[in-house]
Amino acid sequence: MLARATKPVPASSLARAVVLPPVPVVLTQPLPPVPQSQPSAP
Repeated sequence: MLARATKPVPASSLARAVVLPPVPVVLTQPLPPVPQSQPSAP
């Protein structure tokens, strides 16, 4: 990942970088507590 950052980034990657940020921002936010009261398998 870091190695790629050092290489010249093509225009296509720059376009993705503009669209991707919103996703990481949501992941960084505290996720809602997962209801563990319900077992995954009955």
